[in-house]
Parts: sequence; C-alpha cells; structure tokens
Amino acid sequence: MEGENPAQDLVNRLDEELADHPEGTRIHLFLGAPHGFAFFLGLRTRSLPALQMYEHRFGEGPSAFEPSVL
Repeated sequence: MEGENPAQDLVNRLDEELADHPEGTRIHLFLGAPHGFAFFLGLRTRSLPALQMYEHRFGEGPSAFEPSVL
C-alpha cells in the first residue's frame, strides 16, 4: 500500500470491494490485523454491511473460533 496512511488506504479499498454487494449481506470477519487497520475499520462500520466478528479461544485448537460481536 502506498500513501501516508496504509491502514486508511486498506479500509478505503475494502469499501470499494463491498460497494457491489447487495443490501443484507453479512461479512464474517476473522481479523488478524494491525491495530491501525482495526481502528479505521471500526470508524466505517456504519457504512459497511453487517459484520459478524469472531474470537479465537486460545489453547483450544486451530478451529476454536466463536462468534463475538455482530
């Protein structure tokens, strides 16, 4: 990513990619990203489709994810 704020650039790119999805689309997000990206993504949640986020239960295996925030 080029520019002064790569995290903001990445969120802008995500907005562009999601613009074509129909209303009512839910995005399932397993986020492993820098804090800057998560912050800017959080600022945009009202303009994005519904986000279902997941949490990893450490120590319970590689597929130990459970829904956290919707």
